[in-house]
Amino acid sequence: MKTNFEQIFSAPFLVELLLTEVGADPTQDFLFRLHFDGAFRLHTKGVVVVASQPEPEAAAQTWLNQILANKSDRGEVAELLLQAWWCLMENKSFTDNLPSEAERRDGWRKAVNGRTVEIGWLTRKSPRQTRFEILTLRQLEL
Repeated sequence: MKTNFEQIFSAPFLVELLLTEVGADPTQDFLFRLHFDGAFRLHTKGVVVVASQPEPEAAAQTWLNQILANKSDRGEVAELLLQAWWCLMENKSFTDNLPSEAERRDGWRKAVNGRTVEIGWLTRKSPRQTRFEILTLRQLEL
């Protein structure tokens, strides 16, 4: 990435960053979103969605925050996140005519068929200082 910033005759490298820290309890959680144009936003609760268009991004974020409220099972959470990802990739609406759960589940599974899906999971229950775990769909039994 450093090389890209040093090249003055090439196209710029645009990045969107999500930086997060999981505290000992939820009040200490921190999520910082840095947009490629330098704009930033601090989030201290809920789900943050990053998508290419602001309207579907906001709709997905609202839907996920509602549907994930009080859910903590990794498999269930990952399933819903993957359903939202598929809806965003397929330009499905989260407000009008949301596909059924069966269609969303089938959709993301077909989209990742033959590919490896890894999920970065942050956990506050880790005995290590690093609270990041790589999970695969097999580990989640999805």
